[in-house]
Order: sequence, then structure tokens, then C-alpha cells
Amino acid sequence: MSNQIDYAEMIEIPVNTLSVIQKPKRRKKQDAEGLKKQTIDAVNTRVSSNDTALNVNTDEGLDDNLSIGRFTKTSEVLEKKKGFRKNKVKSVEQCEAKESSKLLIAEFILICLFCSVIFITNLFMENSAINTYARNIFFPADVVETDLRTYADFELSPVVSQLSSDLPVEVGADGLITFQGATSVYSPCEGVIKSINEVEGVYSVEIEHSSLFSTIITGLKFLYNSVGDTVLPKVPAGYSDGNTLVTVSMFSEGQRLNCFTVGADKSIVWNV
Repeated sequence: MSNQIDYAEMIEIPVNTLSVIQKPKRRKKQDAEGLKKQTIDAVNTRVSSNDTALNVNTDEGLDDNLSIGRFTKTSEVLEKKKGFRKNKVKSVEQCEAKESSKLLIAEFILICLFCSVIFITNLFMENSAINTYARNIFFPADVVETDLRTYADFELSPVVSQLSSDLPVEVGADGLITFQGATSVYSPCEGVIKSINEVEGVYSVEIEHSSLFSTIITGLKFLYNSVGDTVLPKVPAGYSDGNTLVTVSMFSEGQRLNCFTVGADKSIVWNV
């Protein structure tokens, strides 16, 4: 350094920079050797103490740590699988619920469309095929069993009151029963009134006993029943005041019957 300053002063050149280099002092060899030995001893002491602690703890806790770690990992995997399964089940249930709701909505829409079609056809086409079909579905007609009994299956009763013993009852060759007098008039057997006609205050009534057998009574002043009512053989169906001839005719499939006999007690029996 002193040489550089002297050199600058010697050449009389102004100096702008100055480099100063100081060499590190070397430690004595003995100090370096001692430091090296201290470092090696400290490292060996620390390593030996760590090895002793590891040897003591390894035998006692290695298996436990491994088992605990494995159990923890296994439980975590199982929980993940269970969570996945639960999410999968929930997703399946949600899909099924959505499908069922869609199906219900579609059915509701179809029912509404069907009802609207029925309503429109009721307004404009009462006898259309779809209208008739829908009417049969929602308002089915009552099933009526047909009574196929013939006249021979019925037991006949008197058509006039037995109290009118002096009232003559005549039977024509064609099977027409006639009488005239004030008396109650009865149906020859059980039946249902099918029709009633009235002309100038005189009634005639048709009684249906079966689909094959019926009776027509004319000349009644009073009638005690209406259409659809059931009449019994021992209950008066009407009354005659005696001013009009009363006739009783029994028919089988539209043909007047004459295969019976009227006894003196006014009873009627079939000819065998």
C-alpha cells in the first residue's frame, strides 16, 4: 500500500480509486488441530446419544407404530369407500325419484289430454267411438240378467177377489178372461209393471213376469202402482167399479195363452 502511494506521488498522477488488500492471518497449526478434534468429538457424542435412544424406543414401539399407521390408513380407505358407496346410493335414489316423478307427470298429462278429448267429443260428437268407449269405462251400464222362465214355471192365482163369489168369470176359446163388477183385480202371478195406458179415466196395464211371459189387464178404474213397480198375486193391482168390462190376457212370446182353466172358486190352473 505504501508502495502504491509512493508510486502515485512519484508520477504525480491523481488517483481516483484505491484497492486495499489485507491477507487473513493464519492461525497456528496447533489451534486448527485442536478445533478439528473438538468438532469430531462433539459430533461423535451426539450421534452415540441418538443411537442409544433409537435402540431403546425401536424395539418397544416399532410394531405399535406400524400397526397404528396401518390401521389409520386402512380406516381412512374404508371411510373413503363407505362415503363413496353412500354417495353412490344417494345418487341412485335421486335418479329413481326423478324418474318416478317424470313418470307421474307424464301420466297426469296423458290423463288431462284424454279428459279434454272426451270433453270436446261430448260437445261436438256425442255418439263417437271414443265417447262411447269412455262412457262405458267411467259409467258402465248395469248388467241385467235375462229371465228366461216360461209360463209353465209360474203358479197362477185368481185375478178377482174371492169375496166376489157371485161375480161370474168367463174364459173364451182364445184364452181371454172377462168379468164385470165392482171388485179388486189381481195379477195372476208376480211381475213388474212394464207399461200403463189411460183412456177416458180407464186404465190398462201390462205386467211382465219374465222375458217370455206377460199379462195385460184392461178396464180398471183405479191403478195402485206405477211403471217399474213389482206386483204380487195376493195384493190388488187395481180396482174396477163395475162400469167397464175387465179383460185379462196372458201371453207367451207375444202369443195369447188358452191352456188353462178357471175353477168355480175363481182359481186358475194350467192344463196338464
